[in-house]
Parts: sequence; structure tokens; C-alpha cells
Amino acid sequence: MRVLLRFLQRPIISYLGFSWKIFHYSLARIIPGFLFFIVLLFLTISCKKEKPSSGGIGSCMAVSPQGNLSVSSSGATYTYRTSGGGTIVIDLKNGTISLTHDDDATFKIEFWGDFPDVKNTVHHENFKGKHIKDREGSRRSVAFPDGAKITMVTNSESDLLLSISIYDGKESHHINATCGQLEHSSVDAVKAEELDEAEADGETAAIEKTNTGWMYVNVYQEATPGTKVHKRVNLAEGFFDSPNKVSDYYDDPRWGHT
Repeated sequence: MRVLLRFLQRPIISYLGFSWKIFHYSLARIIPGFLFFIVLLFLTISCKKEKPSSGGIGSCMAVSPQGNLSVSSSGATYTYRTSGGGTIVIDLKNGTISLTHDDDATFKIEFWGDFPDVKNTVHHENFKGKHIKDREGSRRSVAFPDGAKITMVTNSESDLLLSISIYDGKESHHINATCGQLEHSSVDAVKAEELDEAEADGETAAIEKTNTGWMYVNVYQEATPGTKVHKRVNLAEGFFDSPNKVSDYYDDPRWGHT
């Protein structure tokens, strides 16, 4: 009874004050942990929502191939099928890039380097097995009849390969050859156009299918994005009725056999 009387005689505000102190102390302990949890949850959700189809060009962060691009189990060979029957095979391990077409099993353009130390220069160009020329400048692009285009970037005419880009309609893909990673792979038409316009093609050739065979011809130079200087230069020709015949039209002064 005495305890009850003491409780009733004591001002209620004293109990509220005591309770507030306990509440305030509890908040001081709980809030930092709660805020940390909220921030961590936000970052986790953001990462999931913002996971891009591109690790970012120049990031060396690998992404999964999209569209018509595939990669070998070793991660060293990329194969792209163009919309019109062309095939691009990029072999980073052996330092070769080959272009073929479904319409002719004998047709092949190959870019390769010097073994064994600088194989990934891919500065030599073969047309159906014949060495036609070497790269001129630091960039080399080739377009298929269907418009699909591959662009190879280096620092000089015979320097190591830095990157490879493929543009084909809504598809765009970018491989960092220095670290061997696929940094960008997308089927977004807007993104493909944006990246294509931002990247200079350099020395650019076209593969043309004629009534009698194939023409390999330089069509323009683009040193900076959007500044194309058109000039047609025949490089080589192949023939349907004579699969082993190659007409070499280009005289590369750096080589006596071209």
C-alpha cells in the first residue's frame, strides 16, 4: 500500500521524463542501424534496376552477348552473324579476324598479325587466302553487303589491337582487345546509332557481291566522326566460276608481292 501511495504522490511528469529518456536512448541506439539498413537496401535495389547491358566502354567489365553475337566457352572467340548471311569470327587467342558469307563457301577476308609476339596487330589483310595489303592508319572498317560493319582500332598501322566494334542495324557490340572483354552488347537501335556516329571508321572498305563474284574495295576515309572522304579504290576480286582465282588490284608499296 505504501508503494502505491508513493507512486500516486509522485508527479506523473517525472515518469514521462524517465520514459522519454529511455525512449531517446533507444532511438540513439536504433536509428543509425536502421538508417544503414535503409541505405544498403536502396543501393541494392538501385544496382538491380540499373544493371546495364553494357559494362561501359573502357571499363574492362564483361557483359553477356546479346542478339546475334555469341562467345566460346573459353571466352576468347566471338562469332557474329550478320542480318544478311555474313559471319564475323574474332579469335583473340590466335590473333585473327575472319569475314565469310553463306553465299560462297570459298569467300573469306582475314586480318592477322605477326607471330608469335605481336599476333594481335591484325594489320595484314588476306582476300581468299592472298595477302592484298596492310592496314593504313590506326583504324580499319569493313562493311558487308547487308550494311553490317566491323571497326578495328589500334594506335598505328602495325600496333596492337585495342578494340573491335560491330554495328548492324539495331545491334552494337564492343570488345576491349587489351583485356579481352566484351564491354558492350546491345540490341537497342538508338544506342547503336549513337555509338556508330561517335566512332570514326578510319580506312573503310566494302564487300560487294557482283554477278560474277566478289569485290573488295576501299570506299572512304573517316579520320574523325562525321567527316568521310569518299574515294573508291579496288583492292581485290574473286570469281564464282574460278574459286581459286584472285585478282589483286592493290599495290602496297610496303610489300613486293602485293
